[in-house]
Amino acid sequence: MDLKYINFEKRGGIGWVQFNRPEKLNALNPDVLRDLEKEMISCEEDETVRVVVLMGNEKAFVAGADVENMAEGDIRFAYELTDLTMRAQERLADLPKSTIAAISGYALGAGCEGGTML
Repeated sequence: MDLKYINFEKRGGIGWVQFNRPEKLNALNPDVLRDLEKEMISCEEDETVRVVVLMGNEKAFVAGADVENMAEGDIRFAYELTDLTMRAQERLADLPKSTIAAISGYALGAGCEGGTML
């Protein structure tokens, strides 16, 4: 699967999902949300994945929304971002597998909303 901002590795029944946008402290933008949704679908469909671990890096788990990116958008962008956020949240919340957030570093906004997002 071609993902730009998510790294995925499967080891021993565990799917390791790592946010990979360090230059922005893993802040969420439409591309990150699309990648997350794709990976959640992949994890759901893979019967060998029993647990999903979400993680960032040493400096940031997820530093919330990419506000700089949001400021550049128009009303269509706002609708798209809202839709993508809801889809990614629902995929994660409805995942029929155990999920763990391995938080290290910044966890702000959507990065610390517990059951709502990550």
